[in-house]
Amino acid sequence: MSEPFSVLMSVYKKENPNYLAQSIDSILNQTLLAHEIIVVEDGPLPQQLKDILDEFCIKNESVKLVKLEKNVGLGRALNEGLKYCKYSLVARMDSDDIAKSNRFEKQINYLETHADVAVVGSNIDEFVGRDSNIVSARIVPENFEEIKKFSRRRNPLNHMTVIFRKEAVEYVGGYLHSKGFEDYYLWMRMINANFKIYNIQESLVNARTEENFYDRRTGWGYFLAECHFQNQLVKLKIIGLSEAIVNIVLRGGVKVIPSKIVKLIYKKKLHVKKPQ
Repeated sequence: MSEPFSVLMSVYKKENPNYLAQSIDSILNQTLLAHEIIVVEDGPLPQQLKDILDEFCIKNESVKLVKLEKNVGLGRALNEGLKYCKYSLVARMDSDDIAKSNRFEKQINYLETHADVAVVGSNIDEFVGRDSNIVSARIVPENFEEIKKFSRRRNPLNHMTVIFRKEAVEYVGGYLHSKGFEDYYLWMRMINANFKIYNIQESLVNARTEENFYDRRTGWGYFLAECHFQNQLVKLKIIGLSEAIVNIVLRGGVKVIPSKIVKLIYKKKLHVKKPQ
């Protein structure tokens, strides 16, 4: 029998109700089922979202809600939800993505046979509209040495794909506030503490994207968030000042150029176009 595990998800008021239902359905229709699904309500939710969550709770005892009085942001919401996760293994899932049916089985099997690995992730297929409309894939490095090297410039994990050992995440302080970088900041601290990470070289989650994805991720606000994130890494001595400056120029500079150019850069550096 496989080791029991929790699923951790956060939901806030702007979520699409249909997307949320599809996401939870994909968790409940796995070849290996989670023992509990912890859904954090990050602040008050509109009635339609509450109705969907309540219906899942009634039909499935494994779905449990953690309600926060006000919106605190993804990192803080996940930290709160983590307190309610009973099991050592915790799977992350986003409220608008769709897990492939064998995702948990493959990742749990890997962790059970690799006790030295603290986090296991995977690649993702990105879709627009229907989940069958795959438009690209985000490929991440496989082994720990590749992940360490890659992480100096870019996020080495697809957050919605990871399963981690709760004790390892808690050891480095859990999710810490860093707007837009909560997960990346966590992986950097885990890598710095020498917790091993591995990415299965297969897409185990269909990740929802939109045509205006790159338009919404540019602007001075994102540039300043990048500067703040790099400063956090310098303060913890994870990277040096010179490396932080390079990252701000290369990564932050992308935030303030036209979105069409940003799209070309991301597609070339990080994403692979899926064949027609």
